[in-house]
Amino acid sequence: QLQLGRTDRFSMLSAVNYDGLQRELFTALWVGASLHIPDDDLIATPGELAQWMRDEAITFSHMTPPMTQLLTFSTEDAVRHVTLPALRYVFSLGDRLTVSTVENIRALAPQVTYVNSFGTTETQRAVGMNLIPPEQELAKGQVVLPVGRGIPDAQLLIVNPAGQLAGVGEVG
Repeated sequence: QLQLGRTDRFSMLSAVNYDGLQRELFTALWVGASLHIPDDDLIATPGELAQWMRDEAITFSHMTPPMTQLLTFSTEDAVRHVTLPALRYVFSLGDRLTVSTVENIRALAPQVTYVNSFGTTETQRAVGMNLIPPEQELAKGQVVLPVGRGIPDAQLLIVNPAGQLAGVGEVG
């Protein structure tokens, strides 16, 4: 479903001990895209990451929802108004995704498709996906966005505390 190719520019923001590194590295290599690696100091400095992504014309970035806070938060008014016109995809995994996180990314990159994913660290794969295209309205009053449906040949099962399948609307 994602349209990726040789003209894409991937950011590599993951540490070597984080399973997301494999998705960043091997996806870029698989599609023939270029891979761009910022200095560690830059990632940890609010506002600097957005400026770097703009300067590098990053089109695809993999980041956890908390990491997007570093992208969208800045104490400097000038950096606060950085836009990311090249950014087409943000791939998210590793934490719950909130409406405010997507809204903050859209403020920087209104054309971005946010890919909310679900997977396990043990398998290092995303087995569930929810694509949130730029034209999709976010549900009013909804705080946490769903992880979506299972990828082809995968089924997501939600169980309750007793280990039984949760019903529709039941917390699992």
